[in-house]
Amino acid sequence: MAKIITFIIFNFITINLYAYLNIPMPESGMDAFSKGLDSGSRFGNNITAAQQAQQSINMQRQEEAMRQLQMEIMREQLRQLKKIGTKAKQ
Repeated sequence: MAKIITFIIFNFITINLYAYLNIPMPESGMDAFSKGLDSGSRFGNNITAAQQAQQSINMQRQEEAMRQLQMEIMREQLRQLKKIGTKAKQ
Protein backbone atom coordinates (compact mmCIF):
# COMPACT_ATOMS: atom_id res chain seq x y z
CA MET A 1 0.00 0.00 0.00
CA ALA A 2 2.84 2.36 0.82
CA LYS A 3 4.40 1.70 -2.59
CA ILE A 4 1.17 2.65 -4.35
CA ILE A 5 0.86 5.89 -2.38
CA THR A 6 4.54 6.67 -3.05
CA PHE A 7 4.00 6.01 -6.76
CA ILE A 8 0.95 8.31 -6.89
CA ILE A 9 2.75 11.09 -5.01
CA PHE A 10 5.83 10.74 -7.23
CA ASN A 11 3.70 10.96 -10.38
CA PHE A 12 1.82 13.97 -9.00
CA ILE A 13 5.08 15.76 -8.20
CA THR A 14 6.56 14.89 -11.60
CA ILE A 15 3.53 16.14 -13.54
CA ASN A 16 3.38 19.37 -11.53
CA LEU A 17 7.12 19.89 -11.97
CA TYR A 18 6.77 19.53 -15.75
CA ALA A 19 3.88 22.01 -15.69
CA TYR A 20 5.73 24.48 -13.42
CA LEU A 21 8.89 24.41 -15.54
CA ASN A 22 6.82 24.56 -18.74
CA ILE A 23 8.45 21.42 -20.11
CA PRO A 24 6.38 19.26 -22.47
CA MET A 25 5.60 15.85 -21.07
CA PRO A 26 7.56 12.99 -22.61
CA GLU A 27 5.68 11.13 -25.29
CA SER A 28 4.26 7.73 -24.64
CA GLY A 29 5.60 4.86 -26.68
CA MET A 30 2.56 4.81 -28.96
CA ASP A 31 2.77 8.57 -29.62
CA ALA A 32 6.42 8.28 -30.58
CA PHE A 33 5.64 5.22 -32.72
CA SER A 34 2.80 6.98 -34.55
CA LYS A 35 4.97 10.06 -35.16
CA GLY A 36 7.65 7.78 -36.56
CA LEU A 37 5.09 6.23 -38.88
CA ASP A 38 3.87 9.69 -39.93
CA SER A 39 7.38 10.87 -40.73
CA GLY A 40 8.03 7.67 -42.68
CA SER A 41 4.81 8.21 -44.59
CA ARG A 42 5.78 11.80 -45.39
CA PHE A 43 9.20 10.58 -46.56
CA GLY A 44 7.50 8.03 -48.81
CA ASN A 45 5.17 10.72 -50.16
CA ASN A 46 8.15 12.94 -50.93
CA ILE A 47 9.83 10.12 -52.84
CA THR A 48 6.62 9.47 -54.79
CA ALA A 49 6.27 13.16 -55.61
CA ALA A 50 9.89 13.31 -56.80
CA GLN A 51 9.34 10.25 -59.00
CA GLN A 52 6.19 11.77 -60.49
CA ALA A 53 8.01 15.03 -61.16
CA GLN A 54 10.82 13.15 -62.91
CA GLN A 55 8.30 11.21 -65.00
CA SER A 56 6.62 14.48 -65.97
CA ILE A 57 9.97 15.97 -67.00
CA ASN A 58 10.78 12.86 -69.04
CA MET A 59 7.40 13.03 -70.79
CA GLN A 60 7.94 16.71 -71.60
CA ARG A 61 11.32 15.88 -73.11
CA GLN A 62 9.80 13.08 -75.17
CA GLU A 63 7.02 15.37 -76.39
CA GLU A 64 9.57 18.03 -77.34
CA ALA A 65 11.63 15.44 -79.23
CA MET A 66 8.47 14.28 -81.02
CA ARG A 67 7.63 17.88 -82.00
CA GLN A 68 11.16 18.38 -83.33
CA LEU A 69 10.88 15.18 -85.36
CA GLN A 70 7.50 16.24 -86.77
CA MET A 71 8.95 19.64 -87.71
CA GLU A 72 11.87 17.96 -89.49
CA ILE A 73 9.48 15.67 -91.38
CA MET A 74 7.34 18.63 -92.43
CA ARG A 75 10.43 20.54 -93.62
CA GLU A 76 11.52 17.56 -95.69
CA GLN A 77 8.03 17.20 -97.17
CA LEU A 78 8.06 20.91 -98.03
CA ARG A 79 11.44 20.51 -99.77
CA GLN A 80 10.08 17.58 -101.76
CA LEU A 81 6.98 19.56 -102.76
CA LYS A 82 9.15 22.49 -103.85
CA LYS A 83 11.26 20.13 -105.99
CA ILE A 84 8.14 18.71 -107.59
CA GLY A 85 6.76 22.22 -108.15
CA THR A 86 9.95 23.45 -109.84
CA LYS A 87 10.09 20.35 -112.07
CA ALA A 88 6.46 20.87 -113.07
CA LYS A 89 7.17 24.50 -114.06
CA GLN A 90 10.03 23.45 -116.34
